[in-house]
Formats: sequence, C-alpha cells, structure tokens
Amino acid sequence: MDKDISLDLVTAFPLWLVILAVLLAFIFAVWSYVRTLPPVSRFLRWFLVSLRLFSLLGAIVILGQPVLDIKFLRVENARIIVLVDRSESMSVSQNNVIKDSLISSIITSESSADFWRKHKIEFVTFAEKIRKTTKKRDEVVREIPDGVGTNISDTWFEALTKFATDDVSAGLIISDGAHNVGPDPAYALSNSSIPIWTIGVGEVNQTPDLMMRSVNTNKIVYMNESVPVEVSFRAIGAAGRYVTVKLSNSNGKTVIKKRLQIKSDYHEDQVVFNIDVTQPGLVPYNAEISGIESELTEDNNKRNFFLNVMKNKIRILIMAGYPDDDLGDLVRRLKKNQNIEIVQRTSNKNGFYEGSWLDSTSISSFDVVVLHHFPVRENSEKALRKFARILSNLNKPVCYFTGGEINNNKLSELEIILPFNSRQNRPEYFTSQVYPAKRHAVIHEPEELDYRAKWAKMPPLRYASGIYTLKPDAEVIATIRSGDKGKEEPAIVLFESTKQKSAAILVSNLWKWGMSQRDLDETYDNFLQRLIRWLVLERTTEQVDITIEKNIFSAHEQVDFVVHVLDENFEPLSGCNVLVEVTEGNQTVLKLSPIESDIGLFNGKIVSLDVGNYVLSAVAEKEKLIVGKSTERMIIEPFSIELLDVRLNEDLLKTISSSTGGEYAHYTHADSMLSNLSFPMRDVMESHRIEIWGRGWLLLCIICFLALEWTIRIGKGML
Repeated sequence: MDKDISLDLVTAFPLWLVILAVLLAFIFAVWSYVRTLPPVSRFLRWFLVSLRLFSLLGAIVILGQPVLDIKFLRVENARIIVLVDRSESMSVSQNNVIKDSLISSIITSESSADFWRKHKIEFVTFAEKIRKTTKKRDEVVREIPDGVGTNISDTWFEALTKFATDDVSAGLIISDGAHNVGPDPAYALSNSSIPIWTIGVGEVNQTPDLMMRSVNTNKIVYMNESVPVEVSFRAIGAAGRYVTVKLSNSNGKTVIKKRLQIKSDYHEDQVVFNIDVTQPGLVPYNAEISGIESELTEDNNKRNFFLNVMKNKIRILIMAGYPDDDLGDLVRRLKKNQNIEIVQRTSNKNGFYEGSWLDSTSISSFDVVVLHHFPVRENSEKALRKFARILSNLNKPVCYFTGGEINNNKLSELEIILPFNSRQNRPEYFTSQVYPAKRHAVIHEPEELDYRAKWAKMPPLRYASGIYTLKPDAEVIATIRSGDKGKEEPAIVLFESTKQKSAAILVSNLWKWGMSQRDLDETYDNFLQRLIRWLVLERTTEQVDITIEKNIFSAHEQVDFVVHVLDENFEPLSGCNVLVEVTEGNQTVLKLSPIESDIGLFNGKIVSLDVGNYVLSAVAEKEKLIVGKSTERMIIEPFSIELLDVRLNEDLLKTISSSTGGEYAHYTHADSMLSNLSFPMRDVMESHRIEIWGRGWLLLCIICFLALEWTIRIGKGML
C-alpha cells in the first residue's frame, strides 16, 4: 500500500537557468513572427510561433537532460531470512525420527502458519554453501538433505549480501547446529546487526555410534620403510564394549589390527599402526572400526586413504641470498621431514659460504631447487645465466621466495625458470593478509573444508607492489589485498608446462607465520610440505592427462575433473572429441563428454555416484584418430564429515541467538515461538527515474516541427 508519492524534476543545469531559457525561447519565437513578408493571417502567425517554440523547447529538454524522479513510500511485511539446514546430518534418525521430517513439520505446521503468512519470507537452503533461495515452503520441504558440510557463518553473510542488509528485519536458522565448515558462528555471527532466532533440530543425547574421525599419515612415503598411520575414532554410548580397529589393503586383506575396550560413553582415542610399504605408486588402504548392536549408522565406521609411495628421498638445493632469520626458519621446517635432504649455497661477498656454484651433473641429482632471497648483488650475472640454462635444460622444478636484499636487475637473468618477469619499477610496500584464491592441492589437503578459516588466522605479510608481471599461463592460488586501494595482488603463483614446474612466493617475512599459535604454525608447515610435494610430483608425459582434486570422495560429493590434451609437440590441442568413461570393476557406470573451456583443456563433473572403487578413463580423438588415453582412480566412501557428530549443538544455537538479540527454541517448542513471533510492517522507499531527454520520439518531434514550419514558410513565400 502506497503511503506517499513525491515527484522531483532534476536537470543538468540549475532550474532557474532552464526557466530563463524557456522564457527566452518564447520571446524569440514570438519576435520571429511579429511581422512577416508577405503578411499572413494572425492565426497562421501564432501557429508558426507554436511550431518554433516547440522545436526550441525540445532542444532545451535535450540540452538540460531533465530526469523525473518519482518516489513511492509504501508499507510492506517485514522481510525474514530463513536458513534451512539441508546437510546430510538432517537425514539421520534420532529416537526413530528423521531430523528432516522435523524440519518439514516446522515449516508446514498449521500452528505457525500465521508467521509464514504475515511476513515476507526468504528461504535459503544451505549445507557447505547456499544451495537454493526460494519463497515457497514446499520447495524447501522437497529438497533432499545430502550436503557434505554445514557452513552457518558464510551462508548467513552471503544471504545478507544477496538480499541487502537494510531490507532484512530478522533471521531464523533451522538447524542441528552441527557446524563443521568455515568460521566459528559463535564469533562470526555475534557481529551481525540483525537479530537471529534459532530452532534446534534433533536431540542432545545421541544414539550409540562408533565413527572413524580421521586417518593421518605422511602424504609421501618411501619404499621399504615402516610408515606410521594414526587412526582416530570416537565412541558414543558404548562404554565397556570391545571393538576392533584394523587396516586392510585394496584386496580387503587385513594388514594389521588391534582390539581395545571403550572406557566411557563419550570416548575419543587414537591407534597408531606401522605398516611396511614395498611397492611404489598410489596405494589404497582402508581403516575400519567394528560395529556395535543398535548403532546409529555404520556409514562412518570406515575411512579410505592412499599412500603415495616413492622410490627415493627428496633432495633440495637451496640457493640463498644473505643469511637471515627467514632462511633459518625455512631450513628448520623442511628438515622436520626426515625424507628431505638439503644442500645449501648461501651468498657472501666472495661467493658462497658452503663452496662454489654446482655444475650440471651435481644439479641433476636434486629434485627441487629453492631460490631464497636470491640473487643478491654479489652473484655474477654470467654465473646466473649459466645456472638458469642448466635448470631449464634439466627441467628442474624451481621455488622462488622473495625478500631480503634481492637484486631485481640480476633477477631478470633467472626469468626463464620463473613464473613471472621482474620490472625495474620502484616498489610500493604494504602489509596485509594472504587469502586463498582458489581450491588447490598446495593450499589445502583435499579433505579440508575449513581451509579458508585457517588461512584467515595467519599473520599479515609484506608485499612489494609493482615489480612482478606474471607469465600468461601462471596460476594465482593466493592473493594479498592492499589496505588503501583494495587491489588484489598475486601472493603465491604456480606455473606448469609440459617440461617444467615453478612456484613463486611473492610475500616476505614468512617467519611471522612461524611465530604464531601452534595450530597456525602447523598450517605453515603443512603448506611448505604440500608445495614441495606438488613440485616433486612429475607431470605426465602423455598427450592426454585426466586429473581430479583428490582420490577419495564422500557420498553425494561432486567430483570435478580436468582433461588436458596435447599434440605431438606437447602443445595444447583444441577441437578434440573427449570421452570420459567411469567404470567399477568390469562394469561401465557412466559415460560423459567434458566441455572444452580453453585450448586443450576440458572440464567436467560427476554429480552422484554410489559408494565404490572407480576408474576414470579419458580418450581424446581428433579427425577419427586417437590422440591418447589416460586413467585415474578414485574411491567413493560412505563416510561424511556430517556423520562425525549428529547431536544437536544447542550451545552454539543459543549463543548465536543471544548474542544477536534473538531467541532459541527446541523443535518441540518451535510452533509456540513462531506463533508468538511478530515483526512490525516496514516503510520501503522506492524510486523510479524517468529520463525525459533521452527519448528518440523527442528528436523526431523536433524534426517534424521544424519541417512543418519551413514547409509553410516556403509555401507562403516567406523569407
């Protein structure tokens, strides 16, 4: 219902100037026809005055650019954002009642129908991210709860952005509070300017259940070694019972097992196994804990994992500038991995502390070359050029760390092995936070869903803006943003060709990451290990290569894959027909054709597969000739992070509501809360701007008026 309407005329010039122009136009039009030769009738003179006046007024309108601003002040029902949890934990049964059915009853209950009717409801279904926005309750009820995570914080703020904060009166979250992805809602939502009401779905006391929480081991191991595997599990409601934890290989044969007793009704423990690896490659294993009677679900009793078994240890050559704390911190962290061997060349005024430049034969024995705050002034340009040629000819992976007293003039000698070109500009320095730009194996482990939250806690680092120009195929996996200009700059860059890999850490003072809290210190350590791992793993030399982000996926999790197709010269090849076949055993499960997103780059996704072991086979053809083939293995396991703890987290939901000015209700009292919950109608100002001057018909009218005026003048013989 409209309460008030206002009209406002806005022009490019002051209104008094427009009025003066109109008055002068009228005077000029009248003066033009006070006397005519030959004389014409009075009626015709005033008609001609009108034509000229209308033409002049049209010109004034075009020049003045008038805009009619119409504002409506109307009253509408309060807008409420309702977040509805559609993660997999909603499909779990507690006390013989599936939580999803409880949500349906809350939304469709007649007792609370008045609440849904008298407010403007914006439903937002979510899991690890927003899934759908709708105004219809039946669409929410029909949606299957199969999300692979619960991200309350990011979902809430994304919804606010979508619907505009100023237009939202309140929020309502219907969930079990089993948050497991993204920032902690207890802290993040406390800053919300909008009150949030919460409804808890489920029970605090959980049905007896055993679950595998995690399997931790080294991501890269070596042949003929005993590898420690730490298996963490949780037992609820199983005090006094005996269970067996075991590891088995891909054939289902038990490798090692241990029997133990559960000590309490809420028991968490770790079992460490040592297994001998005797074959290289990607070797799959399974960790399992035996089930108990009347268990909630056995889907979370198993976890699959792979051991990436290599033949030899990793040898790293570190070419460093002057000694500093950053170098010492990097070496110390890399040496934590006993499978890494380090050789250093640290610059001084006479060359290197540890000896001289290495020759081609010596360099060929290293797996990775690290350039740390290197080169500096004392490094010879001729020696740098020779060193760069050797690395390029040997296709050695290179990792560059900026900082210290790097000489940018001499850095240009190494550009053939780096993912960027250096510019001789005067840099602008600033300190800011480093954020992941995308999901990547260097940024996080495949199973990590909350990696962005971990990176957000890392201390800010220093950046020199204006001296790096990335090469065309360089991939930015992390960025840093200037506090003043808000411009995103590349912080961590990767480059991969068919011959060589390189990485560049373009932020300095990384030692600050090592001085932070223990969990953040581990984040830095893990990042370095993943970076070395990515550099060491050789890229395929085949013309067709299919890759997936990880080898183990949860049920209902989307599988994204990429197929690279190269010609005989190992250059990207376009215009191919690519077919990907998914098989389980000897049975073909799925066939699909990925879309070519770039030259020689084909992207595809698999939305839903049953639990099992699969092989993805990619075949590329061009002009009916096979370019090449590639395969990749993956496992779809029943385990989901959603099944780690399906109890109602009342404490979290109560904290969210109390800190924002809302209220909490258990689902058994949801009808009562909603029936008593009412928000006042709100005034909404709507503005409509009508551009009068920018109309084609106006110009047409001016032309017609002028044409008619001069047609009459010519017909009457007027000068």
